[in-house]
Amino acid sequence: MWTENGPDVGSHAEGPPAKTMEQLYADCDHDVLTQDPGENDITFRADARGVLQTCAYQPHQCVDDCVGGFGVTNFTCLGQQ
Repeated sequence: MWTENGPDVGSHAEGPPAKTMEQLYADCDHDVLTQDPGENDITFRADARGVLQTCAYQPHQCVDDCVGGFGVTNFTCLGQQ
């Protein structure tokens, strides 16, 4: 696991490519929000601006590393956080 900031975003070749916020929303819609809520706990969170923060699912009663999805910890648009 690592953190990429500013011009370093997408610099780790062994990691996934950098994505736009629009691509993250599409991934959330396609890969996470389509999971069966009868079998999974589904989490979707946005900040006060409506910017995606968490899109994840975890099978009910999972006790180990079995979370699918992603989170955004810091998002800046046009110099505003």
